[in-house]
Order: sequence, then structure tokens, then C-alpha cells
Amino acid sequence: MKPAVVVALLALCLLACAADAKKGPKFPPAPKGSVVAMASIGPTGTIKSNGKGTVRLVLGNSSFPHGLDVVLTGALGNITMAHIHMGNSTSSGPVRLPVLPWLVAPPLAAINPALSYKGSLNFMVPFNSTHIAAFSGVPNVTAEASEATFRQYLSQGLLYFNVHTTAYPGGEIRGNFACASKECAPVK
Repeated sequence: MKPAVVVALLALCLLACAADAKKGPKFPPAPKGSVVAMASIGPTGTIKSNGKGTVRLVLGNSSFPHGLDVVLTGALGNITMAHIHMGNSTSSGPVRLPVLPWLVAPPLAAINPALSYKGSLNFMVPFNSTHIAAFSGVPNVTAEASEATFRQYLSQGLLYFNVHTTAYPGGEIRGNFACASKECAPVK
């Protein structure tokens, strides 16, 4: 094969790979009947950060668990915590689900030692309505009632993913969840 043809084919392959990388991470299909929401996360306001990412939230039903798929890219140093919070894109709110470290009940805790990455950091977190209830802020709330409120916040765009670092204790990168389907309808 001629060198010019090889170079042209290599260039086409590189362009195709680059275009595919810009589309974002590929997640496995969500189970039928689940509600799917995505959050594109990055620095906000005056925060300077090389971190960004994508988070997929899947709310299942009684036959399969809920879960988070997290893909962080770029670089972040000294991650101390990551959570789902309640609040719109311009406000800060209470934690509704701890993610890093994974906790099943209050109080909140920090990763010790803090976690850093360069390139990418991918992880999954399964959870259920009992975990949501533990961080609802409502004493003696049932898991079902707490999950219904969590789903309502999601449909109103009032849940966001926030990654906290030692440099930015209030959060270095964040992004609000948006449902993949209109009105947060379950996947068919």
C-alpha cells in the first residue's frame, strides 16, 4: 500500500475516533421501566478547574435497583466528597444522596486520604429508596415517600451532582440532572 494512502486512512481513523469521543461516554441501555437522567458536570462561576464529566442517574422499579454511572475526565486533585444535592443551577442545597464516600446513613464523611485523578475516573454506585430516605432530612420518613419526593425534585430539575475538593470545599465541578425523556417518563 502506498504511504499516502496509509496516512490518509490513519487520518480518517483519528478523525472518526475524535468525533466519537466528543459524543461523550457510552452507557449500557437502561432497563425498561426505569427513569433516566443525565448531568453534564464542570466548573461553575469563577471556579477554575480541569475537571468535567457526565453522570447518568437510573431510577429503577421493584425488579432492579437504582444506580449512578459516573465518568469524570480531565484532572481533579484531592477529591474529598461527591454527592447528589437538591437545588437549581444557581443555588446550593442539602445533600440528598452521598456518592463518594458511599454512605448508607448520616453523618457525612470525607474520603481520607483524598482522591486525585488525571485522565478519567469511572465508577458506578447502586442505591435504593432506603438510602434516599436516610438523607431526606425528614425524621421517620418512609422509603417510598422519600423516593417519591426525590423523583419530584428530579422532574423539576432540582437535583445536581457536586464533586468537592480541598481547593473548593463547596464543590469544584457540578451539574444539574435533566431527564432523558419528557416529564421523566420511564424508558420503554
